[in-house]
Amino acid sequence: MKILNTARVAFNTVRWNITNNFADVRADYDAASSTYDDYYGRYLGTVTDEFAAAIPLTGAERVLELAAGTGRLTGAICRRLGAGAHVTAVDLSERMLALNEMKHAVLREPRIDFRQGDALRVIAEQEDESIDAVLCAWGICYFNHDAFLSQVQRVLRPGGMLALIENRKCTLNEVSNLFERLVISRPAYLRKAIRLNLPEDAASLARKFCSDALHAISQWDGGLDIPYTAASEVREYMLKSGASAGFLDAIEPAYRDEFLDAFERLVAEQPRRVPLLHQYSALIARKR
Repeated sequence: MKILNTARVAFNTVRWNITNNFADVRADYDAASSTYDDYYGRYLGTVTDEFAAAIPLTGAERVLELAAGTGRLTGAICRRLGAGAHVTAVDLSERMLALNEMKHAVLREPRIDFRQGDALRVIAEQEDESIDAVLCAWGICYFNHDAFLSQVQRVLRPGGMLALIENRKCTLNEVSNLFERLVISRPAYLRKAIRLNLPEDAASLARKFCSDALHAISQWDGGLDIPYTAASEVREYMLKSGASAGFLDAIEPAYRDEFLDAFERLVAEQPRRVPLLHQYSALIARKR
């Protein structure tokens, strides 16, 4: 789950002897694929569209999109590209990518190639200075940032762009605290560790990915509070939006329903509304 990243849980994963046994985000995204657009995409899809609109494109770029998912960013970018452009859309989740491909099956231009697999492996296969834009929406948290940056610097042409948008460490903070309380109260719930690499804010994204080779041309932070009226809707959102990707796989299957029931009760017991507040950061950088 993109939100469970506190020091106490990290400490306890060591104590509970589950280090180096990491949750599989692919399984959770496969499970959420059929409902992802109705939940995560319904609200953060607009944020993704605004991010796409901010990327300065000429219309003829060769684009590599990583963590392409069900295709919200893919579609937004393709609407801005012409006949000479080419997009390679990559995702680890076979089911998410299948929905992306189905949505764009009738699109003739630009040409889109769909690649199911590990993003770092696919970018490593690209030739030097062969890509005009590397894009990633809501997926950079799963990458080794140093390895990713090294490949981006290699594959981008001079003047090429890197565009990233990702949840911040503080995203869904109060929901995260409730999950954490449950896990700490009963360590048996957790069978795997959760490995994420979320930015503090847009400035930290720029510090990480901008160097002698890349300079920031735009960066910003934003937030969106997801509306709901009942605790059951919070549970449903976390299950069906992909926001808990990785975390569900980390929970012991025999306890999963029990855990989710306890979480729903905990949300309902809070004296005030628990915010479903997504906080995110975006960066657009250009290769010198």
